[in-house]
Amino acid sequence: MQVIVSDLLINYQVKDSDQKLKILFLHGWADSIKGQQDFIHNLAKLGTVYALDLPGFGESQIPPRAYTLLDYAKLVHEFCDKIDLKNIDVIIGHSNGGAIAIKGIAIGELKTRQLVLIGASGIRNAYKSKASMLKLLTKTGKIATSPLPKNVKTKLRNKLYKSVGSDMLIAEHMEETFKNIVGEDLKNDSKNLNLPTLLIYGEQDTMTPPKYGLQYHEVIDGSTIEIVGQAGHFVQRDQPEITINLIRSFLK
Repeated sequence: MQVIVSDLLINYQVKDSDQKLKILFLHGWADSIKGQQDFIHNLAKLGTVYALDLPGFGESQIPPRAYTLLDYAKLVHEFCDKIDLKNIDVIIGHSNGGAIAIKGIAIGELKTRQLVLIGASGIRNAYKSKASMLKLLTKTGKIATSPLPKNVKTKLRNKLYKSVGSDMLIAEHMEETFKNIVGEDLKNDSKNLNLPTLLIYGEQDTMTPPKYGLQYHEVIDGSTIEIVGQAGHFVQRDQPEITINLIRSFLK
């Protein structure tokens, strides 16, 4: 299904369930609802799932300017208004989707009874000085790789971003938005969360490692953290049964 939100064509899906819960799912950077179909199917065992391709990803339109986390949070708010999604029981955000959820709830743009953050990004202080290198790295990367084939340039530029501790895969068409987002630390915003929150992190996650989850756990009052073994950044893919059971237990 598609809907116009903030002058952008947004692709979304509603996965019906015989359970009463309303679940809003926000995918991570460079991902899409298509890439999370197995997880969405599992979530539908718990309630009706509302999921959208965030602007610039999947089948949703690319925004005409660089977005910030605030822009994404406001768009999700407007999306919920547009499809008349009210009284959300739980927002589930993976990676950058978790960062959007934190931002949106902290400033009152998004409202929900409970929150689940899976490998949530947004802890930047560990490499704050590195974040300031992004512009230099991207500029240097463009110059240094300009004569190379496109597939080779993409691999090398991804390595450049990884070298600054990025917790998100770079999407070349969203580079300016990427720089906005990776430079914003959400630890102070997370202090404003006042709702039951479940943090799920993969023990082997190198993009958003468990230490980031522990930092969130320290400042989100009443939060619960689960570190899942034999799982990386995509905990819901690596350990689907464990992930859905953790969420099920939390929502009871």
